[in-house]
Amino acid sequence: MKKILFGGAFDPIHNGHINMALSAAKQIGGEVIFIPSKVSVWKTKSVDAKSKKEMVELAIKDYDCFSMSDFELTHKDNFVYSILTVRHFAELYPNDELYFLMGGDQANKFHLWSECETIAKLSQILVFPRKNEDFQNDNIKRFNMKIIDGVQRSDASMNIRRFKEIDSPYPVIEYIEKNNLYYIPRLKEWYGKRYNHVSSVADLCYRIAKANGYDAQKAYIAGFLHDLGKMVDLDDESKDYSAEKTFIDYELNGAFRDLPKYAVHQVSGVYYAKKDYEIDDEEILNAILWHCTGRDNMTWIEKIVYAADKIDPTRGYDSSKLIEAMMNDVESGFITVLKANMEYINSKANKASDNIYTEKCVNYYLK
Repeated sequence: MKKILFGGAFDPIHNGHINMALSAAKQIGGEVIFIPSKVSVWKTKSVDAKSKKEMVELAIKDYDCFSMSDFELTHKDNFVYSILTVRHFAELYPNDELYFLMGGDQANKFHLWSECETIAKLSQILVFPRKNEDFQNDNIKRFNMKIIDGVQRSDASMNIRRFKEIDSPYPVIEYIEKNNLYYIPRLKEWYGKRYNHVSSVADLCYRIAKANGYDAQKAYIAGFLHDLGKMVDLDDESKDYSAEKTFIDYELNGAFRDLPKYAVHQVSGVYYAKKDYEIDDEEILNAILWHCTGRDNMTWIEKIVYAADKIDPTRGYDSSKLIEAMMNDVESGFITVLKANMEYINSKANKASDNIYTEKCVNYYLK
């Protein structure tokens, strides 16, 4: 039988890793064994071994051709060189064909690895190329490496740790949130008591987007960041994060200045998303920008974040029917939520619809 050894930091594991393993399994056959390391030889920081193990287990649990080994996680040494891992599995499976899967970046410096010649003798090296990466042909030929069809993204784990994107299986995303890993402490510190609301909105955005065939991970990020601008004093112009710096990014800054104070955070929130989380996806930024007032001709993600913010279960009223409407269909569900929100707003003495953007939204969708 064929055994494909797939070691790595998996900090955290992401869909690129899953795709890489699936490509190898399809083209080579056999079982892919994920082997997370405590600390990568090439890196200095990592989450604890227990968290790494559990995230990998969650990510691969639905794939019959995948398994996981904690050989490196439980090893007495923090740094476990690959030659030790390969020898371990060669002894464990003496009658199987061993393969060793790596990314193109590691293939280019494989000649620097400890006992690289022995690794190449004990296992067939499989290389999954990274996007726009040139191989050192000397290594490919010298170690008889086999190229696996596909393209690996080089920055996914880093972007997840920074919350620039969330390209991991959702059970892993939930684990990160539940166990306070990576970006979560930073979000908790910023949001304080509002954290429960934004995390609930993020989860709802994910579920609505997924149910309707949209980019659920993008919706999750927009949901988590939608209230960034609400946590500062926007009147304090001495701060470098003042609303003033956000307004100048928009041609209609004069109209934005006329927004009621409760809605200004939707504009300033864009500034924080760009500055603090390096978000450059216009769909995510616009979902933050319009989540409070709405506007005419809204995009799918703008509708989802607007609605999820209004029907978040933590708001303390029974929003189950509105949530069900959004889950069934974003387009018609948004109309249902907008109507319900306008009825609520118009029952108040100080109407929150008294701005040109909400008026445009109502006129576009309800009249």
